[in-house]
Order: sequence, then C-alpha cells, then structure tokens
Amino acid sequence: MKLANLIIRWIVFILLFCCKSSIISQTIIPDDFSEYYHRVANLPTVSMVKTANGVLVPKYLMDLDFLDGYRMPTFQANDLGGKDLNVNYNDGLTLLNFWFIACTPCVEEIPFLNELQKKYLAKLNIVSICRDPEPYILNFMENHPINYTIVPNAENLIDNHFKMTWGYPKNILINSDGKVLAMTRGFKGTEDVNYQKIEKLIEQNTK
Repeated sequence: MKLANLIIRWIVFILLFCCKSSIISQTIIPDDFSEYYHRVANLPTVSMVKTANGVLVPKYLMDLDFLDGYRMPTFQANDLGGKDLNVNYNDGLTLLNFWFIACTPCVEEIPFLNELQKKYLAKLNIVSICRDPEPYILNFMENHPINYTIVPNAENLIDNHFKMTWGYPKNILINSDGKVLAMTRGFKGTEDVNYQKIEKLIEQNTK
C-alpha cells in the first residue's frame, strides 16, 4: 500500500512538473529580443556577403534590419551624474546609442546626435550606453560636449543584457511599445542616410 501511494505521488509530481514546463514554454514571448538576437548572432557563416572592399561578412551585419519590429529589453542603470534610470520606453520614442571613446566613428557622430536631441527634445529620448568609466567620459566631454543621457561603465549591460558585442556605433530607435523601428550605424552628418532614416521615422511616429 505504501509503495502504491509512493508511486502515485511520483506520477502526480511528474505530471505537475511537465504541465508547469509546458505552461512556461508557452508564455515565452516569441519576439523576445535576447533569444532572437542570440540566434541571429550565431548564424552559420554560409550566410555571407561581400562588403565594398571585398571582405566577406555575415549578411545580417550589412542589413541591420533583423530586429525591426522586435521588442527591446527594458533596463535600469545610473546615468553620468549617478541618477537612477528606468528605461522602459514608455515616454515617447527612445534612441539607444551604443559607443565607446576609442571608436572614431562613435566620436564623429556625437554632434549629430546632439542636433537630433535638440531638434526633437519633446519627442525623443537619446540614451547613450558607453563602455567607458565615468571619469574617462567626463574628461572626454571637456572637448566633446554631449547634451543627451549617458550611461557609463556599461560593459556588462552591453555584452550580457543587449549582447551588442560588435558594430559600433549603433543606434536603435524604439517606439513607446518597446519595439524596434530601426537599427542603423553611426551618423556622418545630418544628410547621412542613417540620420535621415531616423529623422523620418521620428516624424512619422510623433504626429
């Protein structure tokens, strides 16, 4: 009798465990950023294209449109002044900018990010996520003014939360639903195709 009760308990436990696992698997959001980005970032190398200078690279590195429509993860961090940030994308449009000081194209686009923030101050929040420590950034800003939010010391956030291990600078425009409108490379000027693309999307999504 005791053995029968024990067997029944084990059967019930296994059934409950399987049921729980099934429920969990069904509630995972299919367009979850982290999982999708992980899959895309580990595509087989057979999916290659040639760059203008003849270098073979994975196609997704060229397109930068593989996250369009996908939900970005929210996050909490401290800004350059130590203020707590809760970035949940609810306050209009958000432009996430990934960069570091030693990246020349990252530095070159700063004036144009400043211009974008100034022009769309009431419509756009630029959050600049930087790998460098706060003292380095403060020293850098003496010659390179920045008028948007900066998150310093963000290596862990970049590498583990967003998995942005390549391709700097990178700009991702996100709507108030937390979904990607566009991801682009850096801006070389206000007439740059990437700048124009972001500006057009801001206009279209803030009327």
